[in-house]
Amino acid sequence: MKSYIYESPDGGNTVYRRELGSTNRKLHHVSDKQKDLFQELEHAKLWGRIHHAAKSDPALQQMINQIEVYYTLKNTP
Repeated sequence: MKSYIYESPDGGNTVYRRELGSTNRKLHHVSDKQKDLFQELEHAKLWGRIHHAAKSDPALQQMINQIEVYYTLKNTP
């Protein structure tokens, strides 16, 4: 029967498993908090690519402007 060591370098947000005596570890678990953080990061990267593409795409820039106006109006007291 194999024995495993479980390690978490970030306080439990990600947990890795490795066989006893081995240095080769595999991802065992990712917390919902960490998954949410990863999704937010990916979404931020997407918006960065969208803003970059809008520099050469007037229609896309116009859509971004409309989103910014909508957001500003909705969040102004």
